Amino acid sequence: MSEETTQIVQRVTPPPEQDSIEVMRLKNERSLEKFSSPFESAAALRHFSSVAQVFADSMLVPKHLQGKPNDCMILMSMAMRMQEDPLLVLQNCFVVSGTPGFKSQFMIARANSSGQLKSKIRWNVERLEPATLKAGDFAMPNLRVTAQAVDNFGELMEATVTSEMAIAEKWTTNPKYRSMAEHMLRWRAAAFLIRLYMPEVMMGMQTLEEIEDVAAANPEAQVGPSQGFVRLSDLKRIEAPAPVTITLVEPPEAPVATEAPAAPEATPESTELDRAFEAGEEPPEESPEPPPAEPAVDPRKAPIADEVKNTLRGMLQGRNVTKTVLAEYLDKEFGVSNLSGLKAEDVVKVTTWITQLPMKG
Repeated sequence: MSEETTQIVQRVTPPPEQDSIEVMRLKNERSLEKFSSPFESAAALRHFSSVAQVFADSMLVPKHLQGKPNDCMILMSMAMRMQEDPLLVLQNCFVVSGTPGFKSQFMIARANSSGQLKSKIRWNVERLEPATLKAGDFAMPNLRVTAQAVDNFGELMEATVTSEMAIAEKWTTNPKYRSMAEHMLRWRAAAFLIRLYMPEVMMGMQTLEEIEDVAAANPEAQVGPSQGFVRLSDLKRIEAPAPVTITLVEPPEAPVATEAPAAPEATPESTELDRAFEAGEEPPEESPEPPPAEPAVDPRKAPIADEVKNTLRGMLQGRNVTKTVLAEYLDKEFGVSNLSGLKAEDVVKVTTWITQLPMKG
């Protein structure tokens, strides 16, 4: 091809189109929508860092999070796992003595909206006798508070706390028990119920009221953000132990002993018999042999614990498995009609079957 022909082709062929800055920005935003965690990639970390800075600069987040974008970003990651709005999680997370926790009403709201309950969490308050109990320097109402709820299988779930328990565990050192004892017992009962039957709702976190009670009961055990570290100035004040002088002393020469027949070693039994014979007493009675140990029970054949059953129920509810389907599977595979009939060795097989089922949408 001649040079003239090449120039004609170049004039006729349009240059390749280049994306404008706006198009590139939109493509970048669409790619960011695919990020599921701030720690997924360097690009995701940069994106979430800028968003966390917005929250840290806002007056709508609690004071302990203002000016702390790293804490905000970690809570944003937790909000994504909890499928909650990030601002809602930031507003309900507080730190007491260096320990983070969520408000009880936030945990109760998550449990009520989790889809695992037929009814919302309710409380049954009973007033016991005597009417009051002495809690340190004040009188506390003698109450029994039970948090109750019905799961999707129609089973009643409940957890109970009492004023006597609060006094024994030293929760009453928290001043809130002076003015709102019933209210605090309701929160603690609800936290017990959620942690026992729906632990995935709390994500391993404690409630704010639980942390406050423990911190008030054990003020010397409070651990702040900077505790647990040794400062260099403290190390300089530590005196080194005095050196230990060890003197070697040669043992004296032992005298040469003449050979004599070795006496039989005395056992505790023979010594006791000789002493009784010399005193003219009857020999002591022989102690009866201990009974043979019972054969150990195979832990694999033991019934599953209540905590395991509650975990399996939560997994079944997440897959929307009906009672009929569950009963047919248990009867076919294990010859039982409900979860209570399972053994410890069956849990792995049941868990594998549940995880292979589709999640409810």
